[in-house]
Amino acid sequence: MAWGANGEVRTMEVQGDFDAGEKIAREAIKRARSPRVRGITLQNLGRSAAERRDFETSDTYFEESIAAFREANYEIGLAIALRAARDGARIA
Repeated sequence: MAWGANGEVRTMEVQGDFDAGEKIAREAIKRARSPRVRGITLQNLGRSAAERRDFETSDTYFEESIAAFREANYEIGLAIALRAARDGARIA
C-alpha cells in the first residue's frame, strides 16, 4: 500500500492537487513498514512543499527522508535526498 501510494501522490501533484497528494502521502507514511519507503514518501512531500514555496516544511521533510534513508542503508535514496535538500529552493 505505502509503496504504491507514492505513484498516486506524484500523479496528484502533476495535476496540481497538492492537498490530495499530501493527504495520501501522510497515510502512506503511517502504513510504511520500511524506512526506505518512508524515506521516498517523505522526499515526495518535501518536493511538493518546495514546489508550493513552503521551504520550512520542505526542509523538515527532506531532513526526515535523509534520516529514513540512512536507517535503511539506501545510498541512492540518501544521495537524492541530500541533493533535494540542498536544491529545495531551486525546485520551485
